[in-house]
Amino acid sequence: MLPRSRAAIPSSFRIAVVLTACFGAVAPGAVAAQSSSLAAWTAMMLSPAGGLAPIPIVVDTSVGGSSTQIAPRAGRWQIDSTDAIHSVFGLTLSHRLSPSGAAGEATLGYVRVACDFCKHWVFGGLDAQTAIRTISATRVGTRVARLGVALRGSVGGGFTAGDESGTAVSAAAVVLLSARLPFPGSSWLDLSVTPGIGAGRLATSDGTSAGGHAMAGASVGWISSFGLGVGVGIQQVQGGQSEPGFSLLWQIR
Repeated sequence: MLPRSRAAIPSSFRIAVVLTACFGAVAPGAVAAQSSSLAAWTAMMLSPAGGLAPIPIVVDTSVGGSSTQIAPRAGRWQIDSTDAIHSVFGLTLSHRLSPSGAAGEATLGYVRVACDFCKHWVFGGLDAQTAIRTISATRVGTRVARLGVALRGSVGGGFTAGDESGTAVSAAAVVLLSARLPFPGSSWLDLSVTPGIGAGRLATSDGTSAGGHAMAGASVGWISSFGLGVGVGIQQVQGGQSEPGFSLLWQIR
């Protein structure tokens, strides 16, 4: 459902509508009761941690494994089934910092908010991942399948300008459970699950709201022997709905 006309929306509610991707047809009292939680959720969705599905970060710890990965990414989300669907696009550069899998990640992106009077958002973020601790390893032919665990932290934010200017910042911490499996043709299959928590802060001319939410993500990625691959994943932040996101993966030798 598209939002109501601008003239019919009170100023404070209109700001919330713009910054929460135009959440329409809701009683002002209900919006006020949920404003802090909704603002925190929105701030997280306006950053890579919540707005984009996770991708397999560079986890190849084998000798000669790739150390850098470039990934164009895309996803979509909405507040609920009555809300329009909003598109997110990003570009992520990942780099492995140690043979044990410690890595860093930088992302820039754009949120196309689907309503007549909403401003679009630009966002960015940084991720850091600890070394992967191997839980289990099994030799498959000449290669090794691994199950591992690591910790990941994310910080990010976004901004928009114009009549309805605002900023959003967020932080998240997740546990990464990853499996890397040998696949035919010297390719690899990467699987990951990332349960965690996040917090967001949304600031507008009407005020500032902040809060936290549980979150969980999952991804599947296939990497060919020459470093090109594809990924699909989903990131769910408590309080809204996300659709599966897609990415292209290029691991630089």
